[in-house]
Amino acid sequence: MSNKELVLKLSQTIKHTENYASEVLSLYLSVIIVLLEKGDVVDFLSLGKFHTKIKEQDIIEDPKTQKKTLYPPQNIVVFESSEDYNKETIIISKELHTAIADKLALTEEDTEEFVTSLNKVALSFLHRDKTLMIDGFGRFYIDDDRLFFEPEQELNDRLNAELQHLKTVELLEVSNFDLPIETLSRQADEIKDILSDIQDLGTTQKTEPKSKVKPKESVVSEPHTAEVDKKDEVPPTITVVAVNKQSDTENTVNETSADYSPDNVIIRSKKRIWIWIILIFVILFMGGVCYCYLTSYCYKKKRNIEPIAQPNIEKRDDPISQKHILPEVADTNYFENRKYLEYIDTIEVRAGITLVKLSKRYYHSKQFWLYIYEANKSVLPNANNLNIGTILAIPKMEERLINESDSNLIFKLKNITDSIAKQ
Repeated sequence: MSNKELVLKLSQTIKHTENYASEVLSLYLSVIIVLLEKGDVVDFLSLGKFHTKIKEQDIIEDPKTQKKTLYPPQNIVVFESSEDYNKETIIISKELHTAIADKLALTEEDTEEFVTSLNKVALSFLHRDKTLMIDGFGRFYIDDDRLFFEPEQELNDRLNAELQHLKTVELLEVSNFDLPIETLSRQADEIKDILSDIQDLGTTQKTEPKSKVKPKESVVSEPHTAEVDKKDEVPPTITVVAVNKQSDTENTVNETSADYSPDNVIIRSKKRIWIWIILIFVILFMGGVCYCYLTSYCYKKKRNIEPIAQPNIEKRDDPISQKHILPEVADTNYFENRKYLEYIDTIEVRAGITLVKLSKRYYHSKQFWLYIYEANKSVLPNANNLNIGTILAIPKMEERLINESDSNLIFKLKNITDSIAKQ
């Protein structure tokens, strides 16, 4: 059923042109959407009630690529169908009635007549086609004698206009050794600065004894000068040469003794001790950092591992070749390691809803209700008894896990579901 058929049928019912019917229908829907944006609970004809709620941000991991994506919070439309949506009696709040009348510029009688006609047309299409499509709003459809609603993207975009700046973000995992390497690099630079300061300090203290030796040279040279004055027979040139040799020898001895002075030995020994202390501290710190990161990484990996149920494998007497066994083992491992990380819908449990019906609706077969039970095991103490009002998340499954023609898959499912049903 197209939206054009709905407008045509509505125009015939209210006895107006199609343009008028289309315009009035658009104004009526705009009133509904404005009230939803305000957070009100809105009655929609005799079909049910609408309201919105915030879906919190969630991190979902792709099982194939192992990449994690952060999805932002968003407003979602929640539809609660009436217990008897087939009735033509419409219960509408006074606030909604007044808002519709003001928007359509109609009297209360004309507004009531329009809403009644629209409800009558909507029910006729639902009875005939089991579905009702309204452009810019969404689709109503009947499944297992229950009425459901699926909003259009245009409606979702309008309700999430204030959250459009929030985008999905692909999370990048940082290598476990990136942070320690950066830390060690920074520490290495600090150690270089410390060693440079220590070396400068040693050089300064080493040069001080040399300055103390110089007065000795002047004191020693004075007796030689006096001795030369007493001996007139010695040529002055020879005396000068002798004095120079003695002074050079004294300078060499003084410099050598300064290098091996007790002060310099103490400074060098202290410098070596400090270097060893710093190196030991750095090694211990590096070991502690690496141990903390490795421990945290192993703990996260261990926490993410879920217990795997052991499959019931039927033993066969006839021999089977290795080439036939390998594919089955691979499929079994995939089935047993199933995880529920992505969901296609959430639904509130109401009277008459069972896991089998939900499986038929979402997976087109009654055989796969186990997936819904396992994904919501924390809120479902018993698979045979669903508490009304419980919110269930419908997991998204790959095609080969919902292949009804796969006899091996059906056999494994039957073994597990039989054991759950007996609990």
